[in-house]
Amino acid sequence: MTELYIEHYPLEKQMEYNSLLLNLGDKKKSQKEQLMEQLATLSVDELQKILSMKKIAD
Repeated sequence: MTELYIEHYPLEKQMEYNSLLLNLGDKKKSQKEQLMEQLATLSVDELQKILSMKKIAD
């Protein structure tokens, strides 16, 4: 089932997200710092999609 969702992401992003989920990232940085760095790489459109998803969830 998840293959339907995963296939839309480049392999590099899949590996990056997997390392975050498995907490394999830089142990010196907090999860918040890692998340902020990740968010900084997103486009305005991607950020707007995230925010619209939050509004739907509320």
